[in-house]
Amino acid sequence: MESPRIIIVEEQGLLRDLLSEALHRHHHSAVVALASSVAEGLQACTTHEAQLLIVGWQLPDGTGLDLVRQLGHRLSTLRVLMLTANEQECIVRNAAENGVHGFVSKRQPLSTFREAVAALLAGKCFYCPTSSRMLLEAMKTPAAHNTASLTPREWEILRHLAEGHSTRDMARRLKLSPKTVANHITSLKDKLGIQEPAGLVRFALRQGLIEMP
Repeated sequence: MESPRIIIVEEQGLLRDLLSEALHRHHHSAVVALASSVAEGLQACTTHEAQLLIVGWQLPDGTGLDLVRQLGHRLSTLRVLMLTANEQECIVRNAAENGVHGFVSKRQPLSTFREAVAALLAGKCFYCPTSSRMLLEAMKTPAAHNTASLTPREWEILRHLAEGHSTRDMARRLKLSPKTVANHITSLKDKLGIQEPAGLVRFALRQGLIEMP
């Protein structure tokens, strides 16, 4: 029987290597690619055919959810397990709504991670005790803003706004014109019903797009 093919995207090199070793030892899997950013993860998922993507929430150039959104149609054949130390209800809700199949807090023991991997490779979903409680709490309250209509580019613009980048900085980083960036910001304000820049920053913090100060 062919070993399951897995891609790991995690910014911490030590954790990345430990997870790879644990997968090989206990699941006899083939870790076909290791990546540390959204860009590297997208490249790895484009280059390699894998059954499972393990991705950390916080990455140097975005979040694990940014990567999931950019994968688009590839998610029809790729299972996704998300890892995070940021225990916010909105993060679990957003992950579930965007097609993530499993969610494990980094505070959980390695045995929980192994259980999650086994479940996803078997075609099931898995939420650790912590994330399961957060998801139940999140689902009790309707989302305050219309996030479903945001495009991957708008999520990216929102994160850069929260990090304090100017329109010109964002245009340079994203290789867009300042006018295009400004149009995206206007669209964000209209879709979310938030007109003040400070309000957009607070919203991005609540969504876990950047770490809470």
